[in-house]
Amino acid sequence: MFNNFLLIFSLCLVFVSVHCEPDSADCPDPKSIEPCHCDREGISCFNSLDEQKLSQVFKVPNGYNAYRSVWITQNSIYNLTRNIFNGLRIQSFFIEENEIETVEEGAFTGSYEIVKQISLHRNKIKSFPFNELGLMEQLESLTLSHNKLTIIPANSFSLATKLTQIDLSNNEIETLEPGAFFGMRNLQLILLGNNKLTQLPALSFGSNLLFTLDVSNNVINSIDRSTFLNAVPAIIELSYNQLTFLDPNIFENLVRSYNTKIGIGGNPLSCRGCTKYKWLLSTSEEFIVDFQCANGRTLSDLNLLNIGCIF
Repeated sequence: MFNNFLLIFSLCLVFVSVHCEPDSADCPDPKSIEPCHCDREGISCFNSLDEQKLSQVFKVPNGYNAYRSVWITQNSIYNLTRNIFNGLRIQSFFIEENEIETVEEGAFTGSYEIVKQISLHRNKIKSFPFNELGLMEQLESLTLSHNKLTIIPANSFSLATKLTQIDLSNNEIETLEPGAFFGMRNLQLILLGNNKLTQLPALSFGSNLLFTLDVSNNVINSIDRSTFLNAVPAIIELSYNQLTFLDPNIFENLVRSYNTKIGIGGNPLSCRGCTKYKWLLSTSEEFIVDFQCANGRTLSDLNLLNIGCIF
Protein backbone atom coordinates (compact mmCIF):
# COMPACT_ATOMS: atom_id res chain seq x y z
CA MET A 1 0.00 0.00 0.00
CA PHE A 2 2.74 2.42 1.04
CA ASN A 3 4.76 1.61 -2.09
CA ASN A 4 1.72 2.32 -4.24
CA PHE A 5 1.29 5.66 -2.51
CA LEU A 6 4.93 6.56 -3.17
CA LEU A 7 4.55 5.63 -6.83
CA ILE A 8 1.48 7.81 -7.30
CA PHE A 9 3.09 10.68 -5.41
CA SER A 10 6.23 10.45 -7.55
CA LEU A 11 4.23 10.50 -10.76
CA CYS A 12 2.45 13.61 -9.59
CA LEU A 13 5.75 15.35 -8.93
CA VAL A 14 7.09 14.49 -12.37
CA PHE A 15 3.92 15.22 -14.35
CA VAL A 16 2.34 17.89 -12.20
CA SER A 17 1.36 20.11 -15.10
CA VAL A 18 -0.14 17.32 -17.21
CA HIS A 19 -1.56 14.56 -15.07
CA CYS A 20 -2.09 16.26 -11.73
CA GLU A 21 -3.44 19.60 -12.89
CA PRO A 22 -5.71 21.34 -10.40
CA ASP A 23 -9.36 20.52 -10.35
CA SER A 24 -11.86 23.03 -9.01
CA ALA A 25 -10.93 22.15 -5.45
CA ASP A 26 -7.31 23.14 -6.05
CA CYS A 27 -8.11 26.49 -7.66
CA PRO A 28 -7.73 29.72 -5.70
CA ASP A 29 -10.74 31.24 -4.01
CA PRO A 30 -12.89 32.52 -6.93
CA LYS A 31 -13.17 36.03 -5.49
CA SER A 32 -9.37 36.34 -5.21
CA ILE A 33 -8.86 35.95 -8.97
CA GLU A 34 -11.86 37.91 -10.30
CA PRO A 35 -12.57 38.59 -13.14
CA CYS A 36 -10.71 35.38 -14.06
CA HIS A 37 -12.06 31.87 -13.63
CA CYS A 38 -10.33 28.63 -12.71
CA ASP A 39 -11.27 25.02 -13.37
CA ARG A 40 -9.56 21.69 -14.01
CA GLU A 41 -8.22 22.87 -17.38
CA GLY A 42 -6.60 26.04 -16.05
CA ILE A 43 -7.33 29.72 -15.64
CA SER A 44 -9.18 32.00 -18.08
CA CYS A 45 -9.41 35.79 -18.15
CA PHE A 46 -11.72 37.53 -20.63
CA ASN A 47 -12.58 41.13 -21.47
CA SER A 48 -11.96 43.12 -18.28
CA LEU A 49 -8.32 42.70 -17.26
CA ASP A 50 -5.43 45.17 -17.23
CA GLU A 51 -1.75 44.52 -16.55
CA GLN A 52 -1.93 45.33 -12.84
CA LYS A 53 -4.85 43.01 -12.26
CA LEU A 54 -3.24 40.28 -14.36
CA SER A 55 -0.15 40.39 -12.16
CA GLN A 56 -2.30 40.25 -9.02
CA VAL A 57 -4.25 37.23 -10.25
CA PHE A 58 -1.12 35.16 -10.74
CA LYS A 59 0.23 36.06 -7.32
CA VAL A 60 -2.68 34.21 -5.73
CA PRO A 61 -1.39 30.73 -4.78
CA ASN A 62 -3.09 27.55 -5.92
CA GLY A 63 -2.64 23.92 -4.91
CA TYR A 64 0.18 22.99 -7.27
CA ASN A 65 1.84 26.32 -8.11
CA ALA A 66 0.90 25.39 -11.68
CA TYR A 67 -1.83 25.61 -14.27
CA ARG A 68 -2.29 23.31 -17.20
CA SER A 69 -3.43 26.15 -19.48
CA VAL A 70 -3.92 29.91 -19.36
CA TRP A 71 -6.39 31.79 -21.56
CA ILE A 72 -6.13 35.60 -21.65
CA THR A 73 -8.38 37.04 -24.32
CA GLN A 74 -9.69 40.47 -25.35
CA ASN A 75 -8.21 42.40 -22.44
CA SER A 76 -6.57 45.82 -22.14
CA ILE A 77 -3.07 44.46 -21.72
CA TYR A 78 -0.22 46.25 -23.50
CA ASN A 79 2.89 44.49 -22.18
CA LEU A 80 3.81 41.07 -20.86
CA THR A 81 6.39 42.10 -18.29
CA ARG A 82 9.12 40.01 -16.71
CA ASN A 83 7.73 37.30 -14.40
CA ILE A 84 4.16 38.52 -14.86
CA PHE A 85 2.96 34.96 -14.18
CA ASN A 86 4.87 34.90 -10.87
CA GLY A 87 6.96 31.87 -11.74
CA LEU A 88 3.98 29.53 -12.04
CA ARG A 89 4.48 26.39 -14.13
CA ILE A 90 2.20 26.60 -17.14
CA GLN A 91 2.06 24.16 -20.02
CA SER A 92 -0.03 26.10 -22.57
CA PHE A 93 -0.49 29.84 -23.05
CA PHE A 94 -3.33 31.23 -25.17
CA ILE A 95 -2.90 35.00 -24.94
CA GLU A 96 -4.96 36.17 -27.88
CA GLU A 97 -6.80 39.22 -29.19
CA ASN A 98 -5.40 41.64 -26.63
CA GLU A 99 -3.46 44.88 -27.16
CA ILE A 100 0.00 43.52 -26.35
CA GLU A 101 2.88 45.37 -28.02
CA THR A 102 5.89 43.98 -26.13
CA VAL A 103 6.77 40.63 -24.62
CA GLU A 104 9.69 41.17 -22.25
CA GLU A 105 12.49 38.73 -21.55
CA GLY A 106 11.50 36.59 -18.59
CA ALA A 107 7.75 36.92 -19.18
CA PHE A 108 7.42 33.12 -19.15
CA THR A 109 9.73 32.56 -16.17
CA GLY A 110 8.79 29.36 -14.34
CA SER A 111 7.48 27.62 -17.44
CA TYR A 112 10.64 27.22 -19.51
CA GLU A 113 11.03 23.52 -18.73
CA ILE A 114 7.42 22.46 -19.37
CA VAL A 115 5.70 24.87 -21.75
CA LYS A 116 4.56 23.12 -24.94
CA GLN A 117 2.40 25.71 -26.63
CA ILE A 118 2.37 29.51 -26.82
CA SER A 119 -0.21 31.40 -28.86
CA LEU A 120 -0.10 35.20 -29.01
CA HIS A 121 -2.40 35.42 -32.00
CA ARG A 122 -3.88 38.78 -32.98
CA ASN A 123 -2.15 41.22 -30.67
CA LYS A 124 0.04 44.17 -31.69
CA ILE A 125 3.41 42.68 -30.83
CA LYS A 126 6.46 44.50 -32.15
CA SER A 127 9.03 42.92 -29.84
CA PHE A 128 9.38 39.28 -28.78
CA PRO A 129 12.29 37.57 -26.91
CA PHE A 130 13.23 35.05 -29.60
CA ASN A 131 16.53 34.48 -27.82
CA GLU A 132 14.66 32.72 -24.98
CA LEU A 133 13.09 30.04 -27.17
CA GLY A 134 16.14 27.83 -26.66
CA LEU A 135 15.30 27.70 -22.95
CA MET A 136 11.88 26.20 -23.68
CA GLU A 137 12.92 22.59 -23.84
CA GLN A 138 9.46 21.15 -24.57
CA LEU A 139 8.00 23.90 -26.78
CA GLU A 140 6.24 22.37 -29.81
CA SER A 141 4.06 25.17 -31.17
CA LEU A 142 4.50 28.95 -31.37
CA THR A 143 1.85 31.23 -32.85
CA LEU A 144 2.59 34.92 -33.40
CA SER A 145 0.21 35.49 -36.30
CA HIS A 146 -1.58 38.82 -36.85
CA ASN A 147 0.91 41.01 -35.01
CA LYS A 148 3.33 43.78 -35.99
CA LEU A 149 6.70 42.03 -36.07
CA THR A 150 9.09 43.44 -38.66
CA ILE A 151 12.20 41.28 -38.29
CA ILE A 152 13.13 37.71 -37.38
CA PRO A 153 16.69 37.75 -35.98
CA ALA A 154 19.41 35.32 -36.99
CA ASN A 155 19.19 31.87 -35.35
CA SER A 156 15.92 32.81 -33.61
CA PHE A 157 14.66 29.24 -33.62
CA SER A 158 17.77 27.14 -34.07
CA LEU A 159 17.97 26.11 -30.39
CA ALA A 160 14.24 25.41 -30.06
CA THR A 161 14.83 21.80 -30.99
CA LYS A 162 11.33 20.42 -30.34
CA LEU A 163 9.37 23.08 -32.19
CA THR A 164 7.18 21.52 -34.87
CA GLN A 165 4.94 24.45 -35.86
CA ILE A 166 5.66 28.18 -36.18
CA ASP A 167 3.01 30.65 -37.33
CA LEU A 168 4.31 34.13 -38.18
CA SER A 169 1.73 34.91 -40.83
CA ASN A 170 0.03 38.28 -41.18
CA ASN A 171 2.72 40.41 -39.59
CA GLU A 172 4.79 43.18 -41.13
CA ILE A 173 7.98 41.15 -41.45
CA GLU A 174 10.40 42.69 -43.91
CA THR A 175 13.57 40.87 -42.90
CA LEU A 176 14.58 37.31 -42.16
CA GLU A 177 18.15 37.38 -40.96
CA PRO A 178 20.40 34.53 -42.17
CA GLY A 179 19.90 31.24 -40.39
CA ALA A 180 16.65 32.28 -38.71
CA PHE A 181 15.21 28.73 -38.90
CA PHE A 182 18.42 26.80 -39.50
CA GLY A 183 18.79 23.25 -38.20
CA MET A 184 15.30 22.62 -36.78
CA ARG A 185 15.14 18.86 -37.20
CA ASN A 186 11.61 18.41 -35.84
CA LEU A 187 10.06 21.27 -37.77
CA GLN A 188 6.91 20.42 -39.74
CA LEU A 189 5.31 23.75 -40.59
CA ILE A 190 6.40 27.38 -40.99
CA LEU A 191 3.75 29.96 -41.89
CA LEU A 192 5.15 33.29 -43.12
CA GLY A 193 2.41 34.28 -45.53
CA ASN A 194 1.05 37.81 -45.79
CA ASN A 195 4.16 39.69 -44.73
CA LYS A 196 6.50 42.13 -46.49
CA LEU A 197 9.45 39.91 -47.28
CA THR A 198 11.47 40.81 -50.36
CA GLN A 199 14.04 38.02 -50.14
CA LEU A 200 14.87 34.70 -48.51
CA PRO A 201 18.48 34.95 -47.26
CA ALA A 202 21.30 32.47 -46.83
CA LEU A 203 20.69 29.38 -44.67
CA SER A 204 17.21 30.54 -43.70
CA PHE A 205 15.81 27.00 -43.59
CA GLY A 206 18.96 24.91 -43.95
CA SER A 207 19.12 21.34 -42.60
CA ASN A 208 15.38 21.16 -41.93
CA LEU A 209 13.66 17.94 -43.07
CA LEU A 210 10.24 17.26 -44.57
CA PHE A 211 8.60 20.51 -43.58
CA THR A 212 6.00 22.73 -45.21
CA LEU A 213 6.91 26.37 -45.81
CA ASP A 214 4.34 29.02 -46.72
CA VAL A 215 5.76 32.39 -47.80
CA SER A 216 2.87 33.29 -50.09
CA ASN A 217 1.57 36.83 -50.43
CA ASN A 218 4.85 38.61 -49.80
CA VAL A 219 6.92 40.60 -52.30
CA ILE A 220 9.81 38.14 -52.66
CA ASN A 221 11.97 38.75 -55.72
CA SER A 222 15.18 37.04 -54.61
CA ILE A 223 16.08 33.71 -53.00
CA ASP A 224 19.65 32.98 -51.93
CA ARG A 225 21.11 29.77 -53.35
CA SER A 226 21.85 28.46 -49.84
CA THR A 227 18.40 29.21 -48.43
CA PHE A 228 17.57 25.49 -48.38
CA LEU A 229 21.10 24.15 -47.90
CA ASN A 230 20.87 20.46 -46.91
CA ALA A 231 17.12 20.94 -46.42
CA VAL A 232 14.32 18.67 -47.64
CA PRO A 233 11.11 20.71 -47.75
CA ALA A 234 8.03 18.72 -48.69
CA ILE A 235 6.05 21.78 -49.83
CA ILE A 236 7.16 25.33 -50.61
CA GLU A 237 4.30 27.78 -51.15
CA LEU A 238 5.64 30.79 -53.08
CA SER A 239 2.41 32.02 -54.62
CA TYR A 240 1.76 35.73 -55.08
CA ASN A 241 5.26 37.11 -54.83
CA GLN A 242 7.46 38.89 -57.37
CA LEU A 243 9.55 36.02 -58.70
CA THR A 244 10.35 36.04 -62.42
CA PHE A 245 11.77 32.48 -62.47
CA LEU A 246 12.52 29.45 -60.29
CA ASP A 247 16.29 29.21 -60.01
CA PRO A 248 17.34 25.69 -61.05
CA ASN A 249 20.34 25.92 -58.72
CA ILE A 250 17.86 26.05 -55.82
CA PHE A 251 14.84 24.07 -56.90
CA GLU A 252 15.81 21.46 -59.49
CA ASN A 253 17.45 19.06 -57.05
CA LEU A 254 14.62 19.47 -54.54
CA VAL A 255 12.06 18.46 -57.16
CA ARG A 256 14.11 15.73 -58.84
CA SER A 257 15.53 14.08 -55.73
CA TYR A 258 12.91 14.71 -53.06
CA ASN A 259 9.63 15.34 -54.94
CA THR A 260 9.26 18.76 -53.33
CA LYS A 261 6.07 20.48 -54.44
CA ILE A 262 6.29 24.19 -55.23
CA GLY A 263 3.29 26.52 -55.45
CA ILE A 264 4.15 29.38 -57.79
CA GLY A 265 0.85 30.92 -58.90
CA GLY A 266 0.47 34.68 -59.09
CA ASN A 267 4.14 35.49 -59.79
CA PRO A 268 5.25 37.56 -62.84
CA LEU A 269 7.12 34.66 -64.46
CA SER A 270 8.94 35.82 -67.60
CA CYS A 271 9.21 32.35 -69.14
CA ARG A 272 12.25 33.54 -71.09
CA GLY A 273 15.83 32.41 -70.64
CA CYS A 274 17.16 29.00 -71.57
CA THR A 275 19.28 28.49 -68.45
CA LYS A 276 16.43 29.61 -66.19
CA TYR A 277 13.59 27.61 -67.70
CA LYS A 278 14.98 24.57 -69.55
CA TRP A 279 14.84 22.37 -66.45
CA LEU A 280 11.10 22.93 -66.22
CA LEU A 281 10.44 21.37 -69.64
CA SER A 282 10.85 17.91 -68.11
CA THR A 283 9.13 18.72 -64.82
CA SER A 284 5.59 17.62 -64.04
CA GLU A 285 2.82 20.02 -63.06
CA GLU A 286 2.35 17.71 -60.09
CA PHE A 287 5.41 19.35 -58.56
CA ILE A 288 5.25 22.88 -60.02
CA VAL A 289 1.75 23.92 -59.05
CA ASP A 290 -0.30 26.75 -60.61
CA PHE A 291 2.49 27.73 -62.97
CA GLN A 292 1.53 30.50 -65.37
CA CYS A 293 3.70 32.87 -67.36
CA ALA A 294 3.03 36.59 -67.42
CA ASN A 295 1.90 36.08 -71.03
CA GLY A 296 -0.58 33.38 -70.01
CA ARG A 297 1.36 30.27 -71.01
CA THR A 298 1.20 27.27 -68.69
CA LEU A 299 3.99 24.85 -67.86
CA SER A 300 2.84 22.42 -70.55
CA ASP A 301 3.01 25.22 -73.15
CA LEU A 302 6.73 25.80 -72.68
CA ASN A 303 9.20 24.55 -75.27
CA LEU A 304 12.79 25.18 -76.33
CA LEU A 305 11.69 27.81 -78.84
CA ASN A 306 9.45 29.98 -76.70
CA ILE A 307 11.79 30.05 -73.68
CA GLY A 308 14.68 31.18 -75.87
CA CYS A 309 16.86 28.08 -76.27
CA ILE A 310 16.43 28.05 -80.05
CA PHE A 311 16.71 31.19 -82.14
